[in-house]
Amino acid sequence: GEGFNFANEVFDEQPAGQTPLCEHVTCVVTAIEMMAPALRAQGKKAAVIIATDAESTDGNMTEALKPLRKLPVWVVLRLCTNEKTVQDYWNNIDMELELEMDVIDDLVEDAEQIYKVNRWLNYGDELHRLREFGASFKEMDLIDESSLGSEQMSSMLNTLWSAKLPHPEVDWVEFRTEVEKYNNMSNPVFNPLSGKYESMVNMKELDRQYGGGTSVSGGGSGSAACTIC
Repeated sequence: GEGFNFANEVFDEQPAGQTPLCEHVTCVVTAIEMMAPALRAQGKKAAVIIATDAESTDGNMTEALKPLRKLPVWVVLRLCTNEKTVQDYWNNIDMELELEMDVIDDLVEDAEQIYKVNRWLNYGDELHRLREFGASFKEMDLIDESSLGSEQMSSMLNTLWSAKLPHPEVDWVEFRTEVEKYNNMSNPVFNPLSGKYESMVNMKELDRQYGGGTSVSGGGSGSAACTIC
C-alpha cells in the first residue's frame, strides 16, 4: 500500500527543476571525439538521443550542439511535451544548425504530420520507435517534412523490407506489384489515426501520389521513363 501511494504521489507531480542540457551535451561531444576515428574507419555513426520537456537552462543549446557537426553522429530530439514554445525552440535549433538532426513528437502528432504529406504510409508504433532510437537514413528524417519523391519512397521501402524493388519511374506496374507482394507478406500495423490494424502501405494512396492515379486494374501501364538527349 505504501509503495502504491508513493507512486501515485510521484505521478501527480509535474516535471520540475533545471534542464542542464548544455553540460550533458558537452560531455557527449568529448566522448564522441574520442570514438570518432574508429567510427569513421568503420563507416558508422553514433546516435545521440536527447529526451527533454523543456529548453536548456544552462546556456546556448545551438552553440553546445555545433561541435557535433564535425563528428560522425545522428541526433534525435525526443520531445516529451506538447508545449508550443518548447516545440518552436527545438525546431528553430534544427533549422539553424547544419546538423543531421530529427525532432520527434509523440506518435499521434507525428502520424498526423506524416499523413499530410505522405498519405501512402501507415505510420505506426514500429516506425516511430525506429526514429526514436536513431535509425539513420535520410528518408526517415524527411517523411514528416515533405512528400517523398518516387525514388526516395522506393529507397525507404527497400530499407524497411530489405528488398530490391524495381525502379518506380521505369515500370510502375512491376514496381506496384512487388510493393503489394511485400505489403501482403508483412504484419498489419496499428494505425494511430484510424484506430485499426492496416497494411503499412496504402496502395490506393500510393497509386494517387506516384502512379498518376493508375493502378494494375486501371487499364494503363503507369510506366514512365526519362530520356536525356
